[in-house]
Amino acid sequence: MDKSTANTSLKNLNTEANTLSPSSLISLYEIDVTDLAVKEILIKNSKFNRNPDQTVFRFHNNLKLTQNSIFFQGKEYFAAPIYSSGFEVNSKGTAAKPKLQMTFSEEGVPLMRFFKDLMQDLEDMVGAKVYRLRTFSRFLDAKNFYKVDAAGNIQNDSAGNPIIVNPRVPRNFSPDANAQFPTDLFFIDRKSGQTKNSIEFELSSYIDLEQIKLPARIVSSKRCPWTYRGAGCCYEYKNLANAEKHGSSTLPTEAPPVANELDESIKDILKNLTPSITYRDVQPLKWEPKVYPAGTPIYITVNGINYYYVSKAEVPATSPTPNTAFWIADHCSKNITGCKLRWGANTKGAETASARNGYLPFGGFPAISSNY
Repeated sequence: MDKSTANTSLKNLNTEANTLSPSSLISLYEIDVTDLAVKEILIKNSKFNRNPDQTVFRFHNNLKLTQNSIFFQGKEYFAAPIYSSGFEVNSKGTAAKPKLQMTFSEEGVPLMRFFKDLMQDLEDMVGAKVYRLRTFSRFLDAKNFYKVDAAGNIQNDSAGNPIIVNPRVPRNFSPDANAQFPTDLFFIDRKSGQTKNSIEFELSSYIDLEQIKLPARIVSSKRCPWTYRGAGCCYEYKNLANAEKHGSSTLPTEAPPVANELDESIKDILKNLTPSITYRDVQPLKWEPKVYPAGTPIYITVNGINYYYVSKAEVPATSPTPNTAFWIADHCSKNITGCKLRWGANTKGAETASARNGYLPFGGFPAISSNY
């Protein structure tokens, strides 16, 4: 978007906002769980595996305008029973703490049911991003009110008149994807209420300092708190290091995928398949939408951390991770056994990071438990 287009859109928005009879103010909501979609437990969710690209949920609650989806900026926002409050900015110096209430039912929007199904695996969506977009109905995509072609152009009937699909066309309708108020960004802080048919989230802004967790680190005897392949763990290829995550830590030259969350060797899993598959002992490449032969290691990057997978069959280009029908996930069990599989004697981690002197970077505290 160039400066001239931006100025025109801003002028149109301000003009509409200050007119005596503006068109309806439309609120659109996006819940983005992309950063949470690599949770280990989510890998096992069959519904998510069938919808690997569904990590952004878009809804609207403008049911007086339409009972159907709303299209804006080429994106579809599904009509859903959502109630929001607390987005208003006050002059008291305290950050807004909005609440978002959503209603579910077996007969309701299928996407809402899918959203509810993922909530448990995503730990009540805590940390998910919530965007609120606001614009006026006259700036929505033409598709909301007229029949359009694949390029979004309004279609005419035999008499040359636009074909209307929704008679509630706003006054002075002029689609403008850039005419919107500044987007509000919040994060789901906690689940503040739940009944059989509804759930309420409390949101917080990124400047809300109350989100700092205390204690910063939990003392556990059997479980390592480090993020696998992140800071503290440091089991990561040296040439794929992330300066922000790993700093000046000593990383191994080789850190191949080793085992799943049950400490089962990936090589053994492949060997025991029918037909048997041999692990391709090469440095993994970043996943791309292409065909991969069986036994191929790849990785994806989320928030600076690499997550590794090994194909257990020939993978079509349309099957990205974490589809368990084609991929085995490299996960640490977070116990000492899992740590030894990566850093123990005769492992590539230990052999190619000799400066660590054979010490395990296990983040737990076995000494606090006599039953370990």
